[in-house]
Amino acid sequence: MSYREEFLNRSIPILTPAGVECLADAEIAIAGCGGVGGAYATLMARMGVTKFRLADPGVFDEPDINRQWGANRHTLGRNKCEVYEEQLDAINPVCASQLFTDGVTTENLDSFLGASDILLDCLDVSVPITLRADLYEKARTRGMYVITAPVLAFGCVLACSLPDGPGMGLFLRIYEKSQGTSDSGRSPLSELFMPEHLSLVLDSVAKGKVPSVAVAPTFAASLASTESVLFLLQRILPDARVPLSLPRILVFDLFRMTYVVLDGSLLSQE
Repeated sequence: MSYREEFLNRSIPILTPAGVECLADAEIAIAGCGGVGGAYATLMARMGVTKFRLADPGVFDEPDINRQWGANRHTLGRNKCEVYEEQLDAINPVCASQLFTDGVTTENLDSFLGASDILLDCLDVSVPITLRADLYEKARTRGMYVITAPVLAFGCVLACSLPDGPGMGLFLRIYEKSQGTSDSGRSPLSELFMPEHLSLVLDSVAKGKVPSVAVAPTFAASLASTESVLFLLQRILPDARVPLSLPRILVFDLFRMTYVVLDGSLLSQE
C-alpha cells in the first residue's frame, strides 16, 4: 500500500478512490498564506491535493502566532510560503509547491495562476482593490473556481464564483460597501455580526492591525475547503450538492451562533 493510501485510508470511503485520484491531480493557487490561506493549504493537502501555488511576501511575526498555523517561535522571520512548502511536504512528500515570495503583483498574475483549478483569495486588506479585481478576472478567463473568505472576529463571509456563474465583481461591490456605511449610516454587515466586533474590526482596517482570534481563520478555511472539494468532485461524489456560488453568500458568526445564506445582489444595493 502506498503512503497516500495509508494516510488517506480513512478519507477514501467518503471521498471514493476516484475522488482521491481527482484531488491528487488538482492544482490550487493561494493568494496570501496568512490565517485562512495557510490553514486552507494544510487542509487541502490532508485531503490529498498535491499541487499548490503559494503567494505571500510576508514573514511570520509574533502577532501571527494567535491564528496562523505556520507561525510559531521557530518560524518567526521566515517567509510564509517557504514555511508552508515545508509543512505540505511533511504531510505528503508528493506535494509540489511553486512559490511566489514577492506576493501577487500586476506583473506575475499569469504565472501565479498558471493552469490552476481553484483560486483562493486571501490577500491583505491593504492590497489595492484594482489588483484584486484583475486577479479575479484572469482567474475567471481560465475557468477557475474563485473563493474568498474574509474573517471577522468569530465569523467569516464566504463568497465563491463558478466559471459559468456571476463573477466576483459582485463581491467587490459588497466588500467596498462593508468598509463604509450605507445611506442609513450603517454598514451592510451590521445585522450579520456582533456589533461590537464589527466596529472594532472596521475601525482598525485603516490602521492595518485588525483584531483577530484563532477560531475564525480555521473555520473559514474549513468552509472554503469543503466548497473546493465539492467543486472538484461534484461529478464523482454520490449526491454531491452544487458548490456555493454567487449571488449566494454564506455568513457565519459563531459568537452569535448565526448562519445565513444571503442574496449578495440585494446586499450590494443596500
